[in-house]
Formats: sequence, C-alpha cells, structure tokens
Amino acid sequence: DGYDKIRGGVSDGYDKIRDWHHDKFQDDDWKVNQKKFTKDRCWAPLYQGRSMEGMPIAGAHNAHAYGNGLNCFYDSQRHTPEEQARRGIRFFDVDYDVSRDRMYHGNKDYPEETHLYYDSAPSFFESLARGAKSCPQDVYFLMLSDYKDPKGRGNALNSLYAPLRQKWAGRVLFMETCYTEHEAYKKNKVEKGWYLDAYAKYAGAIIMMTKDGCDGKKPQGNPLPKSTWDTAVHKTLDPFNSNHLEDLICTGHYAGKFVIIDHYKKTACDSRILSPDAIQKPGHGWYRCRRGGPPTVFSNDYAEAIDLPEDCCETGTVTMQAYLRNHFFAPDAGQLEKVEAGCYTIRDKTLCCRFYDGRPSLLGQLCVPAKSGMKYPSGNLCQPDIWAKKNEPAQVGMCAQTTTTPPPTTTVPADTPNWTN
Repeated sequence: DGYDKIRGGVSDGYDKIRDWHHDKFQDDDWKVNQKKFTKDRCWAPLYQGRSMEGMPIAGAHNAHAYGNGLNCFYDSQRHTPEEQARRGIRFFDVDYDVSRDRMYHGNKDYPEETHLYYDSAPSFFESLARGAKSCPQDVYFLMLSDYKDPKGRGNALNSLYAPLRQKWAGRVLFMETCYTEHEAYKKNKVEKGWYLDAYAKYAGAIIMMTKDGCDGKKPQGNPLPKSTWDTAVHKTLDPFNSNHLEDLICTGHYAGKFVIIDHYKKTACDSRILSPDAIQKPGHGWYRCRRGGPPTVFSNDYAEAIDLPEDCCETGTVTMQAYLRNHFFAPDAGQLEKVEAGCYTIRDKTLCCRFYDGRPSLLGQLCVPAKSGMKYPSGNLCQPDIWAKKNEPAQVGMCAQTTTTPPPTTTVPADTPNWTN
C-alpha cells in the first residue's frame, strides 16, 4: 500500500532527484548557502530597546517529530527540541494526542495506525526548556497544530499547559483564548497589538497559540496566526514559481497578518533536496513588503540540519538575514544605554536616540525625539517610542540611525556580528 511505502521513508521518488549541486542556482544573494546559525546565539540582544514590529522568527514545522532521517515522511526534523532551540529556532509547532499524552505525526488521509508517535508532552517540554537555558531572555512561541481530543482544541491546549508550566522557567502566556473558564488564560493573555510592545516585556516567556480556529468559536483576544500551508507549496524542485509567495503575503489573504510561512514542501523528503535558492525565496518575499507590521515566521522541515548529510535547511540563517535587512533593526545602531528615570528626562534631541527607557512599566522602549522644531504636548523633547506612538503620534520624530534604506543585498554589512560558522 502507498502508506506502507511512505512509512519506509520513500516519498514519490523524490530521493531520485537529490542530485543538485550548490553551484547550480545563482540567486544566492542572501549568502545562506551552507551557513549555520551560531549555536547558542541569542536574539534578545538584537532587540535591545526595540519592539517586535516586523520581527522575523525562525520556526520548526512539526518540531516534535524528530528522527534519524531514515523515515523522512514522518520525521520532519533532525534535531531534538533542545538542539533546535540552541540553533536559533524560536517558533515550535506540534501535533498532540491527549489520550495517549504523546506528540504524533501522520496524514489524516491515511489510517490512524500509520501515524507515528514521539515524545510525551513533559519530555518534549523538558528538552525544549533545556535548550532555552542558553538564551533565557529570548521570547519563544508554541503553536498547537493538529490534535486528537474529542473534547476539542481548547481542552487539548489546556492539556499542554500543565506540563509546559511545570517545565518552563519563565512565564507561559497565551496569544488567544479558545475558552475562558481556565484561570491561567485570564491572567496571562497577550494583549492586542502585542508586537508593538518592547521585546523585553516578554523576556523569557513562551507564548502559546492554536492553529486554524477554536472549534468554530471566535477567539477572544488576538486574531489567530495565519499559516500559508499549503497555499505556498509547489510541486517543482524549488517550491515557488515566480513571485507566488511574495504576492500571497504582500497583497493576498495574508497581507498585514501575523503570518507563518509554514514550510516549503509537503514533507521533509521533499524539503531536504531544496536548493539554497529555494530556502531564500520566503525571505525575498518577506523583504518585499513585510519589514513592518506583525511578525513573520519562517517555519521549515529539517531546520538547521546543515551539518548533517541532508544539508538542509538554513532556517535560522535566513531569519537572521531578514533581521539584518529590516529597517526597524538598523544593524549599525550600536549598543543603547538604559535611562533609569525615563526617556522624558533627556533634554537633548541628539542624545535621545542613544537610550532606551528603564522604567518598569516602559522597560525596553526606544527613546525617540519629537519632530524637528516641535515638542511633545507635555513639553518634553524625548519620549519612549511605543508610548509616544500611541499617545502623542503627531509629534513623533525619527532617530537618524533608523533608515528605510536596507543594507546592500549582495554582502553582509562589515559590522554585522559573526553569526555564521
């Protein structure tokens, strides 16, 4: 039967075309080919004093389904959750069977006995928490994708909360609520417009969310993230024809949304033969129109398996390049200083941009000056960025080092941190 063949690790003859060479494709202007994300490199220092607007996030599709690569149809990842976290992955999606307390992976069109089972929820979260210890101030995301539970998605999410809360050192927050009776949801909701808040506000937290709705109920709180699966998938060697993905996320259904570019081929069997050019294309699409607004997740199979025989897929590296090309995160901005008393105490516009707010309620917000020739209504010359945009938007100026001109697309800026091997 077809699924027996797939369970053996063969998928539609794709293994027969794994003969491309690294010099076959010429559109490698993002310089990601065989570049590894530096192990234990943290994202938090890059967002010092900044919000999460426009933030690119490295993700792992079916993060729980890891194996030795022999069964590429089911084993979507080659690294454990711990290793994924240590290699820059910050967005993890999982499938969960509540009655068995096991993560699983399987095509719904095949008999259930063909589904493969992986870690229990406590084991998965223990591994993930070990990886997060390397970067305890980073922000992490967990998405429940498929599930098995007759009581519905809300109950499945609740079943994951308890073991996650036990294993996770920081806060466990929620992007939206599928139901309201659980007290944890009421106390730990992420507010609307969360990505406009300072990154530091969520330091060390893991934010839970669900995929594809709440069993027909309207979610309470933030809109659900939008996944491109499988709208963005193409059946060619490289996954995207022309500007398909760019059009999809720039002007189509996903424009202006918190979007998850949810892996680039239907299985890891297919993903692992993608060229470096193909891995870059989601980044190219993102760069065309999504340098601001809600975050974008680059979620892929075989994330950061660069040092393995499959030589795939430069997910963390693409995400870092996206970061470097985002004008919100000028790579030459240098280290900012904290002003404990608050941005408003700075009386020189030229000094304003060197600081971020140190007050607990506004911690991490960039200091931004008033427009040239203007003061804020309060009479101040300098205010915390996010607060000012919400309360005094007409007077908000711009820091000189923040530019809409991206770094050159052919080289990495010379002062860029050494983030590849």
